Parts: sequence; structure tokens; C-alpha cells
Amino acid sequence: MIIGIILLLVGVGLVVSFWRPTHRLYFVRRSSRSTIGGALEKVRASGRARVQLHGTAEAPEPLRAPGTLLPCLYFRHKIEERVDVTLTVDGVLYKGESWAEVADESMRVPFALRDDTGSIDVDPSGARFIPKLALDGVEGAPGYRPEERGADAAADSVIRAMANARGKGVYRTFEWLIPLGQEAYVLGTARKTEGDALIRRRGGGPLIIGWEPEEWLVDDLRAKALVWALGCLMTAAGVAVGILGIL
Repeated sequence: MIIGIILLLVGVGLVVSFWRPTHRLYFVRRSSRSTIGGALEKVRASGRARVQLHGTAEAPEPLRAPGTLLPCLYFRHKIEERVDVTLTVDGVLYKGESWAEVADESMRVPFALRDDTGSIDVDPSGARFIPKLALDGVEGAPGYRPEERGADAAADSVIRAMANARGKGVYRTFEWLIPLGQEAYVLGTARKTEGDALIRRRGGGPLIIGWEPEEWLVDDLRAKALVWALGCLMTAAGVAVGILGIL
């Protein structure tokens, strides 16, 4: 009986956790890859179309990633500070070093995707982004000013006091981005507008924007879908074991 409960709980956890990737994989497989011109023709004919598109990303008002200063349509910028940590466990004092997050910011802007056959606008609101890693724990924190963070900095101080952590003023930076002027990948639903067409997330499936090709995306989602299927099997097994235990 206990084994059945464990199988049921773990299985349900896996099913819930990996449902979204499985749904995305279903959407990818049902979306046709085409040129932007071909996607526009489908939208004009039917009013909407699920599409997978490659093209050069362009934006009238580009972002500048804080760390690399590269023009981009999306970035995530995270800064960590090295801290001394003091813990007392069962009367024994432990001292060490760790990293504490002090800033984590992300931004996006509307953009257009263009290829030799045409251009289509993209509203990135609510999208899942697959950015490239541009800074991987690089020493320093360009643009970071602790004294300008106000309430956030105060909250950091409270948390560190509770954990007996003291900042050392040594920082490292991580940055992910999807650059402009380079090839980008968009998976979503294109809809007819007063202009021509717009890709945005508004029911009918996810919106995925990235710099990775769809082959990488499919492999990643397929692996997560297998975990979801395993969760379904464990849930069924847990129910079966529970019923047998009752009988």
C-alpha cells in the first residue's frame, strides 16, 4: 500500500511538472515550417496559422544588454556577490563562502522577423525565450549600484542578517540574450491584423522565441515528454497497487 502511495505521488508530480513541455512538443509537431512569405499567405487566406519561422530579427527600438552592450530583443542580466557565511549547527561553528543573488533583470521589446520573402511583426509578451549565454560568471558587475536599489537592497540586508552572510563586494555577472541582426527562431500563432499579420500569444498554443534551431528544441521537449509519460505510468501503477492492496 505504501509503495502504491509513493508511486502515485511521484507520478502525479511528474505529470504536473512536465505537462507544459509535452504540450509545447505537440504544438511544435503541428506547426508547419515555412518562409515568412508563405506564412503571410496562409494568414491572409484563413485569418490565422501556426508557424515555425527563421529570419533576421530587427527592432525599431532595440534593447542594449547591460553587460555586453549588444543590441538585442531580449536579455536576462543576473549579478551575484560573494559572501562570507557563518552557520552554527549543534553548537559547532561553520564558516565558508558562497554566492548570493543581488540583481536579476529581464527585458524584451517587440520586433520583426525578416527573410528574403517578407517580414512579420512579433509581440513577445508571454513568450518562452531560449536565449544564448553571453556572460558566464564574468568577474565584475557593470552598471550595478547597490546604493540605488532602495527597498531591494534593504531586503537583501535583512536576508543576509538572518543567514549570517556578509557581502565582500566581489561580484560576478551572468547574461543571456537574443541578439538583433542575427538569425532568430519563432514558433507561434500568426493572426491577421489591420496591417498584415502579427505573431503573439493569445490562446491557441505557446509562443517560443529563441536563437537555437528547432531541432534542439524538439530534442529537449521530447526528453521532457518522456519524463511526463513515465509519470503517467507511475500514476497508473500507483493506482493499481492501491486497488490490489484494498482487495
